[in-house]
Amino acid sequence: MIVEPKDLLPAEGDTTEYIYQERIAGTEVNVELCGDLSGRVMSVSAWRKLISRNGETQLAVTTRRQDLIDKAIELGEKARIVGPCDVDIMDLNGELYLIEFNMRFGGGYPVSHLAGANFLELLVKAQRGECPPLHTGFQDEIFMMKSLHPFGGPISQAADLFRASPFQLSESL
Repeated sequence: MIVEPKDLLPAEGDTTEYIYQERIAGTEVNVELCGDLSGRVMSVSAWRKLISRNGETQLAVTTRRQDLIDKAIELGEKARIVGPCDVDIMDLNGELYLIEFNMRFGGGYPVSHLAGANFLELLVKAQRGECPPLHTGFQDEIFMMKSLHPFGGPISQAADLFRASPFQLSESL
């Protein structure tokens, strides 16, 4: 839902402090970074999210955009990122806007991994005291798609499906 600024204006006498963020209607691009224990960037990959379900990346494809790689390295060096970092960026006519970054493996990391950005190997090397060179050699146009495997059947048989797991069904079923 798009909310116009006029709809957000506080009522007369309202002393609540508000934070407003401009809506940027661009193309979402993402960057994955991995830093060593000192915050030195070890690896970068860039990709585009093509399909998302409830905020989770379902389909993504890598993109070799030097502007994204350069910005990611700059961000990583300034923030001294340790470990994996998922960065969300909006591209509005070539202008890049940082939306957020999360110090964790993001939902799109599998596309980076499939494209050759093996953060797990780099993290192990860093933990061993090795200093691997900066890796930006991920493959372009590698895709990743997550699939959902629904299963089911008569509710009367549901207890049998879950019996081997820690999941417990109510006796009322």
